[in-house]
Amino acid sequence: MNHRYPLGSKEPSKKRFKLVCASNRELSQLSIMLASDFMDRINRLIVIVPPLRECREDLPEYWKAVWRAEVSLEMFENKPPFSEELTDYFQHSPLNGNFRDLVRLVSHIEIFYGKYKNWEEAIKASFEELAYYEILSDKKPGNGLFKYAESADKMQKRFNFLLAQWAVKEYGGKKEASEAIDKTVDCINKWLRIEV
Repeated sequence: MNHRYPLGSKEPSKKRFKLVCASNRELSQLSIMLASDFMDRINRLIVIVPPLRECREDLPEYWKAVWRAEVSLEMFENKPPFSEELTDYFQHSPLNGNFRDLVRLVSHIEIFYGKYKNWEEAIKASFEELAYYEILSDKKPGNGLFKYAESADKMQKRFNFLLAQWAVKEYGGKKEASEAIDKTVDCINKWLRIEV
């Protein structure tokens, strides 16, 4: 039994509860970050769950479960789409967000299906859109925009190319993109010619 003081009360109240904690940090890191007495109180049972990228053979089943749980339109509920692109994603994506990556993918596919009314097109458009998120959120050297042991100049060129590509798509043309990101059309053309 634990005692707590409800807000505004001077009398303690007894409540039973079970505390479940989760972290993506190693236990050795947590023991440094958290007060030792707190760590002792919360680590009665430790379950280590491997990341999705270490359970790739199970990804098709997880995909079905996430699809059924997250899709908002009932007509799609029991029909999770599959394609070569999805299979490739399951086999090669770093899946840094674990299940959040699958949930995000469901949302994008559902939205793009509304636009294209075709699974293949919806999946393709989803991956194009998610590529930007992966580049921005990926913090590991060697993945995404920045590569380990690569010159800053090369990384800057890759960033400029992706920025120009995104801006032209987002704003509907080079002229509109140049105004939006405050660069000349010549500059955007130059960035788009760079081989990345």
